[in-house]
Amino acid sequence: MSAVLLQPLALWLGVLVPLAFRAGRSRPLWHRIVRGAMIGAIVLALAQPVILRDDDAAQRVLVVDQRAWLGDAARGTARQVLERMVAAARPQDRLTVVQLGGEPLPVADRARIVLPDEASLDDALAEAQAAIAPGERGSIALIADPRDRGDTWAAGGQAVAARGLQLDHIAIHGPQGEARVVSASADAGGAATPASVEVTLAGTGRATVAELVDGARVLARSAPVDLDGTAQLTLPLARRDAGFRNLAVRIAGAAGQSLPVTVAGDDPLRIGLLRGVGGGEGPLQALLGPGFAVRALQPDEASDFAAFDLVMLDDVSLARLPISSQRALRTAVTDRGLGMFVGGGGALADSASSGPLAAAIPMTFEGKREIERPSVALAIVIDSSGSMQGKLLEMAKQTARLAVSRLTEQDQVGVVEFYGARQWAVPMQPARDTAAIERVIGRMEAKGASVLYPAIQEALFGLRRVNARYKHILVISDAGVEQERYEDLIRFIARDSINLSTVLVGSDPEGEQRMADWARWGRGRYYAVRDEFSLVQIDFARPTVKPAEAWVAGRQAVRTDPQTGWWAGTPMAAVPPVDGFVPARVRPSARVLASVDGGKPLLATWQRGAGRVTAMAVDPLGAGTAEWRRWRDYGPWLGRVLAGTAQRVEDLALEARREEGRVVVDVRREGEGAGTPQIRAAIGTDGDLRVVEALAAGPAHYTATIAADPRQEVRIEVSQAGRSRRLVVPPSQGAGPVDRVMPVGELAIASGGVSVQAGERLPVWPDGSGTGHDVFALARWLALLALLLYLADVALRRLPRKERFA
Repeated sequence: MSAVLLQPLALWLGVLVPLAFRAGRSRPLWHRIVRGAMIGAIVLALAQPVILRDDDAAQRVLVVDQRAWLGDAARGTARQVLERMVAAARPQDRLTVVQLGGEPLPVADRARIVLPDEASLDDALAEAQAAIAPGERGSIALIADPRDRGDTWAAGGQAVAARGLQLDHIAIHGPQGEARVVSASADAGGAATPASVEVTLAGTGRATVAELVDGARVLARSAPVDLDGTAQLTLPLARRDAGFRNLAVRIAGAAGQSLPVTVAGDDPLRIGLLRGVGGGEGPLQALLGPGFAVRALQPDEASDFAAFDLVMLDDVSLARLPISSQRALRTAVTDRGLGMFVGGGGALADSASSGPLAAAIPMTFEGKREIERPSVALAIVIDSSGSMQGKLLEMAKQTARLAVSRLTEQDQVGVVEFYGARQWAVPMQPARDTAAIERVIGRMEAKGASVLYPAIQEALFGLRRVNARYKHILVISDAGVEQERYEDLIRFIARDSINLSTVLVGSDPEGEQRMADWARWGRGRYYAVRDEFSLVQIDFARPTVKPAEAWVAGRQAVRTDPQTGWWAGTPMAAVPPVDGFVPARVRPSARVLASVDGGKPLLATWQRGAGRVTAMAVDPLGAGTAEWRRWRDYGPWLGRVLAGTAQRVEDLALEARREEGRVVVDVRREGEGAGTPQIRAAIGTDGDLRVVEALAAGPAHYTATIAADPRQEVRIEVSQAGRSRRLVVPPSQGAGPVDRVMPVGELAIASGGVSVQAGERLPVWPDGSGTGHDVFALARWLALLALLLYLADVALRRLPRKERFA
């Protein structure tokens, strides 16, 4: 036998006992003793002392399921099992019956707890484990149908597992009913992973088919299943749009029975596409699907990459990108975390160059490189009218000489001068004797009127008769010319694949605007020569890098590990071979993701600062991947590669949880200085999104509280800087139908118990864990003693004073 204080901290109140003696020094000793004893009894009662006498008894808790939906037969079976287990209990055992639903059962001389029909199995286990004192020997037997409104344990099941109590499950089964949809939850997927809907079916039925529908349109259909109980299915959703999409899951052929489900789609992955050959974003967008937003870029406009998550260089030469664009792209990758994908031979052939972007490519070109300089036909139109007297004409002639000096023998050149009339000072001819041509230009003199229009026409006629890769007209003038339909003429010249550039000599503001417009209409460039120190040397040829032996033709098998790439889970054994590739080698520290026969790299990646760069030695949309584009999984495969390269860090981290009639939203923002994000929420499937006040909870951390019925879903959208995240908070578990299967059997086996059917042999009462005790609580008796002493103290204080002090 031993004594235990359940609340020992209450003994600190014992300091009040000596205070009672000190405060009543004017009173008789026996009166102070009564008051001190009363306070002491109160303190001991608060400490809850108990006397434990060891015995071999144990606390047995029987949980019996009597919920109304079980039906009379199942509830009757549960009562019969209860009676048999009560009869099998030892006389010294203490029995407690926890009844879930139904009218109270007659359990004579037994402790009984009755829970309402709305309570869950988890609530019943919480009451059962609370009936067993800490350290006391005991066990729990659950006589119940495992179906409930939820399918995960909360406080009750977790407490049983944490305390190590043995749980036995005797399964009873209510009616299954017809096949029906029990639950449907959406997985929105990602940019490279398709969305899907997880469905739980319950009931009975042969060849049962579940359908995912959008109104009257069927989006997905499951394979037929023979249903007897419950079944888990996954319905794929091919299209995932940004925003909230209202869908429903139903049993095919069952009129009226469906369950709504909402898919919350985040914004697509934004790709900026630079292609070396024709075609815009259409083919790539069709291949990748709606999880991506592809926008084609032109090399001369590729300078601001803030609107993209990834930039894709598709068989484009780095030489086509201005140096400023290359530097901007490199900075966006290394500093901002932008992803870059390089495909095909164009950029790989430049990877050994010294440009700002070349060193960022994880593979280098192995073939030889040759410089190819295309032929040029140049017609120079020089203003030699009277307005060009002196310094202006000298600057015009010097600019023309510099342009001629850049030509080679494969080029052709001609010079037209105008001074009221036009004439060929140098007819169109191969540029073999550039010194003679420069001497002719030097002999020009200023005279006559400024009539330019016929001179440009003459240059056009001269260029049409020659054969060259590039054709160009260079107009050098002070812009003091007659009014003519220059725009129509120059645009006509541009449509004939002839470019027109202009050089303004002098500093006439009106002439500057005129000459700049001519260059723009003619798809050329405008230059200004204001004095002899600002002369320009114009090179009309565009040297290009021509890779020699840059393509290995022929079918090449692709080798990769299907479980270690961004495409983990994709059936890579079915990947067709490529029809050729660009020979390359991997830079140190880069990782090879795929290769071809012979070990040559096909796909490689590495980290460059904050961003990632991936290179593929074949054009994703070119001839080398013709068979890949007929492969069903090529789009998802390429999408995973691009999404892994983009490695988009979500600017907004969004979480939400339910708390007693409300939903608490947590938003964490990456980076500083972006301002407070906007939080909008909608209650139910038909509610409109409304702005909710966001409160700062810390640096870059915001919260919002939304009052919401637990039986309704809540849609949440958080937006900032043009990006949005979305989330659906489903109804709480207590609001749904009783159709989810709780893992009762798993919990019973994990606790050392058994899980059997009601018709099988019932489990034997275990000895249980802990020690058996006969518990005698003293708190109530001490409280009664304190009450009696208090009444005595009141009576003594009401006696006449002389009687009190006699």
